[in-house]
Amino acid sequence: MKPPHSDKKYEQAGLRINISKLSDGIHEYEFKVEPRQLDLDKRFNKPLNVNARLDKATNKIFLTSDLETDADVECDRCLNPFLHHLQTSYNVLYTYEDRGITVNDSDDVQVISIDKVYLDLAEDVRQYLLLAMPIKLVCKDECAGLCPTCGKNLNDIKCNCKTEEDR
Repeated sequence: MKPPHSDKKYEQAGLRINISKLSDGIHEYEFKVEPRQLDLDKRFNKPLNVNARLDKATNKIFLTSDLETDADVECDRCLNPFLHHLQTSYNVLYTYEDRGITVNDSDDVQVISIDKVYLDLAEDVRQYLLLAMPIKLVCKDECAGLCPTCGKNLNDIKCNCKTEEDR
């Protein structure tokens, strides 16, 4: 179980939800956030859409959050820049007590104080977005990459270099 976030650095990102007088039931929120507000790197220069759904009960709040944005990245095969669409979601169970909680393995659990006024989603949104970025980025599945001998982009031109298969 990780502790609740209280990082004031991201408060201005507008990803705070007032839970102090939240009634039981389902509550939905939409946010549009600039990447710089979350200290995301230069690959992220398009607004980030966050859709949050809270399901509040007496001693817990279940959050489902959907994230979506585009990132300017470079293909790992041919080195050409391209726009990569990122879409991910995550769940967090906020509870006012930590005993007797049943959760799914995919859910994060955070114990919060009964006096907590806001849920600040900024750091979780930042981390889940970065985790959604693929390790290997390719502009297209059939990308041929660069010739290992001459360095030409094989998507644009066929070179006359001998490969190990030709030898």
